[in-house]
Amino acid sequence: MRNILIKTLSDNKFTYQEFLLSPVQFGIPNSRLRYYCIARRLPYQFCFENDGQLRKTLPEVSKICQSEIVQIQDILDDDLDMTSYYLTDSILRKRLKILDICFRNSRKSCCFTKAYGRFIGTGSVFTNRLEEEVTPILQKLYSMDCKSETYILLARSLNLRFFTPKEISKLMCFPKTFSFPNDLTQRQKYMVLGNSVNVRVVTELIKLFQA
Repeated sequence: MRNILIKTLSDNKFTYQEFLLSPVQFGIPNSRLRYYCIARRLPYQFCFENDGQLRKTLPEVSKICQSEIVQIQDILDDDLDMTSYYLTDSILRKRLKILDICFRNSRKSCCFTKAYGRFIGTGSVFTNRLEEEVTPILQKLYSMDCKSETYILLARSLNLRFFTPKEISKLMCFPKTFSFPNDLTQRQKYMVLGNSVNVRVVTELIKLFQA
């Protein structure tokens, strides 16, 4: 499909540039590597030299240092009742070892897909406990029988939960005024977010047309 797209652009006298970009490059604590292609009909050109090669950064934008990336705590909905977002005992028993866990000071999170909330491995989870508290508990759990009552009580103490749709929308840089239609279910909210792109990345791409 990419080849068809590029051929169509070339046949119709467009100049184009392709990118592979992730929000982490722009200071956002979320990995979401995506392919982008921008195009202009000739004789219009971009404000940078187009070398025809796939770019992994934007012109004049260097990769941001890890220390400059905002922390997960900056997108949290601390005032919301999280009861329905906590991981079930079944997930804790079967999938604890493969969870990507975020903390308040985390500067990364995995890519969230449309299956988030239904399948583990489709995005990170969060705990409000400190990493230095959680790490020894995890090490202990990994050596225990997951069917025991002691195991599940200890696993529950980690306070692991899913990110809310609103929190994910913040990670994807949707504006503060953004809200979901009232008739959308929780599952539908996760699905539309999983099929979306990061607003900050798209914003920076649009700026390349301002020449």
